[in-house]
Amino acid sequence: MPTFDRGVIRARVSRDVLCRLVALFLGETTMLSWVELGGGSSKLAYRVETPTRTVVLYILPPTIIGLFERAAHDAAYELAFAGALAGGGVPVPRRYPALDGQGFATAEIGGIPCFLSLHAFVTGQIVPVLDRVRLQAAAATVARAHVVGRGLRLAPARMGGFHLAARIASEAWRPHRPPAETALTKDARDLLGTFAETATAARARILGAHVETERFPIHGDLGPRNLLWDGPRLAGVLDLDECHTDGAWVDLALALEDLCRHDADGVAVTAASFLGDYAQVVELPPLDLELALQFWLFRQAAGGYDRLAGLVGPAVRTPDRLGAAERRLSVVHQIRAFLAERHHLGRG
Repeated sequence: MPTFDRGVIRARVSRDVLCRLVALFLGETTMLSWVELGGGSSKLAYRVETPTRTVVLYILPPTIIGLFERAAHDAAYELAFAGALAGGGVPVPRRYPALDGQGFATAEIGGIPCFLSLHAFVTGQIVPVLDRVRLQAAAATVARAHVVGRGLRLAPARMGGFHLAARIASEAWRPHRPPAETALTKDARDLLGTFAETATAARARILGAHVETERFPIHGDLGPRNLLWDGPRLAGVLDLDECHTDGAWVDLALALEDLCRHDADGVAVTAASFLGDYAQVVELPPLDLELALQFWLFRQAAGGYDRLAGLVGPAVRTPDRLGAAERRLSVVHQIRAFLAERHHLGRG
């Protein structure tokens, strides 16, 4: 299968090509203007204006997250979930089916097979760091998405039955030794030990308990880049490309990690507020809450270990890089303390 090369595809895109691609959804139409949008690292996005509407065309690779080949049931799953979310108060932009009734169309661009999806254009902006009002709206939206997901019965074949906890188990993360040429200070070695111990314990808890949690359709990537804001109002929830059947704790952990990392009061304070706003919409089962925090903890600790050891990117050899690892360790300690506090409250 040819590599999905965004540069090659971008070079082949023109007014005529976009007209042909949009026609797969809307039939023949006149294009007034078009502009490329930020589509992320794995896809291309174009805003297209016609005499009757403004739409966004996504040009997608033939795989999902680089692991699973797209299939008809993936399109049906995503289309059904998007429709259910919109009906449940989650502001998902309208999605246009292809003329053949499928959720996606396919085309070859520059010799590269591509999937296409078409959506209504929503006015708004991406806000990298959310203030308190926006965090409250985001938490309520995550909760509403989970209410919708719990009531939706879709065959869990999406993404080959992808399940994040099972993936953690199959990948069998272990604290590997740093590369032999990596020279680490004693402080760095101590940090490695703490990261390894924390990640190993969190992973064991997840793998020992996740089978007891309910699974249903989740968004899978509710971070700032997929939330579109019109002032303080959440105008659009974007990019269902990673939606799949999994536990609420997975969705919540990823949202906590991406949305609660910048607060000067500390991530635990922000997370407590976020979870409180979530609970105003729907109560989260205690085990899902614990596993969300454990998974957040695992990702922070395992990521800290891999970066510090030089397994991902260059190893830590400067004070600046060591300082970054120490800041990550501070987040790890905050999450651990938050977990301990929640456990104590639960027992009380």
